Amino acid sequence: MTEPMPTLKVIHIAKSLKNQPHNPKLVNKYAFTSAEKE
Repeated sequence: MTEPMPTLKVIHIAKSLKNQPHNPKLVNKYAFTSAEKE
C-alpha cells in the first residue's frame, strides 16, 4: 500500500468540482497542491 491511489484523488477532485462548479479555479489550486505534496 505504498503506491498512491490516483483514482481516489480523481474522484475526490470530481466531487469537489460538483460541489463548487462556480469556482473551478479553487479546485485546480487544490489539485495542484495535492499533487505537489505527494
